[in-house]
Amino acid sequence: MSDVRGFSSAIGSITRLRERARDPRPALTEAAEITGESIHRNFEVGGRPRWKPHAESTRRSTYGPSRLLIRSTALENSFRPFVTRSSAGQRSSLIYGPRQDQGYKGGPGRGHSPTPARSFAVIQPEDAEQIGGVMLSHVVK
Repeated sequence: MSDVRGFSSAIGSITRLRERARDPRPALTEAAEITGESIHRNFEVGGRPRWKPHAESTRRSTYGPSRLLIRSTALENSFRPFVTRSSAGQRSSLIYGPRQDQGYKGGPGRGHSPTPARSFAVIQPEDAEQIGGVMLSHVVK
C-alpha cells in the first residue's frame, strides 16, 4: 500500500499543532500582559469611551484638581496578571474597584452616594485583535 503524497507530512504538522495547543500558557501570559496595558491606557486617557466627569460636590471636596480615578493611582496600580491553563487576565485586590468600574446606584448612609460607571476593565477592539493574533501565532508557529 502506498502513502498519499504529503499525508505523513500533514499528520506531522497536525501533531505539532496539537502539542502546541495543549499548553496555551505562554500565549495566555502574553494575553494577560496586553490586557494590563489596555487597562493602563484606559486610566491614562480617562476611559475608552470617556468617563463621566466628577460631580460638582466631588470637585469641591477633593484636594484640588485630579484626573478621574487617579488621585493616588492605587486602583490603576493594583492590577496583577493571572494565568491558568485555560484563562488569563488581570485582577485587582481593591474592594472598591467593581464599584468604580460598574457603578453604584447608591443607598442610605455615609459613603453610599451614587457612583457612575467608569469602566476601566474593558478590552478594546484593537487589543482583542492583538490577543487573537497572539493565540493564533502560538498554535501555528
